[in-house]
Amino acid sequence: EPLTTHAHPWKHRALLEGCISCAGISAEPLLQASRSALALLLHMTAIDHLNNLIATFSNILKSMLLDNTNMHPALELLAFMLDMQILQKLASTNFKWRNLLSTVQKSHHKSNDIPKILAALHVYRGLADIPAIRDDVLKKLVSMLKTNPYPRVRSSIAETLFVVTQDPAMRDRDWLRPSSRNVEVIDMLQKRYVKS
Repeated sequence: EPLTTHAHPWKHRALLEGCISCAGISAEPLLQASRSALALLLHMTAIDHLNNLIATFSNILKSMLLDNTNMHPALELLAFMLDMQILQKLASTNFKWRNLLSTVQKSHHKSNDIPKILAALHVYRGLADIPAIRDDVLKKLVSMLKTNPYPRVRSSIAETLFVVTQDPAMRDRDWLRPSSRNVEVIDMLQKRYVKS
């Protein structure tokens, strides 16, 4: 309930940090109940208040970069909020989308934590809905497809790119193979979706 009111910022921050621990990754009954309650609350929240709450959440993510704790659950919660079309309500506001995108990119930079990278891909799929950063998201995904060394991750990157672009050139390819085996398609994707 305090999230619905204009309480002190520290209170909102503490509550959102608590949400990460129960609505990010947790036991299934707790996860479902907490996500359901959070989604209902955020859908009913006025846009200006939602903007403040998501800005606070974005700042929490940024601070997590310093100690690299709880980033995976935070990314899972962010992906869920994007799946529920909560953040998309802010698409026409002054929300700092590039700051959020930058934080997500830094969260898995040079990481070998595959679950965390997969959670970030889930976030990118939702962020591609935001016109202000869509080109940057596509650029990041094409770059990852070209350079990521993990077959499982490359396959998930290709799936994410296909979902957001519906590009038929991505079909009938084995994305588990090394990137060098799909270089012509990756080059084509770069020409189509990466703006200089």
